Amino acid sequence: MNRKVQAAALAAATAVALVAGRVVSAQEPGRPMESGAQEMQGDHLTEAVKQTQAAIDAGNSGQKDLVVEHAREALSHAEAAEKERPSPKLEAAIRNLKQAVKQGKSGKVEVAKKAAQAALQKLQA
Repeated sequence: MNRKVQAAALAAATAVALVAGRVVSAQEPGRPMESGAQEMQGDHLTEAVKQTQAAIDAGNSGQKDLVVEHAREALSHAEAAEKERPSPKLEAAIRNLKQAVKQGKSGKVEVAKKAAQAALQKLQA
């Protein structure tokens, strides 16, 4: 009887997810789900790394507006990744990215670039 209830619950969840436009994979009881949440977190993390590197590259060429733009975008993705899977390294990277945005806005491109470099090290760790 318990298996029938589990099967019905899984079928209902799958139907709801399909209606919402998402696919839910079946999960064995007691096993953590290899979910899209981890994939999304990975996607956010990957994008945060890309945008942080772009901020550093912009800093190398002295383009303060691009440093700020890319650091903001990296910050957005890092925050999204941190919400999905909290981590002290992500929290530290977020602090560095906020500093990069602040310093870039102030015109301190070299300081902003160094903050972005520190963030990149944490994002890649």
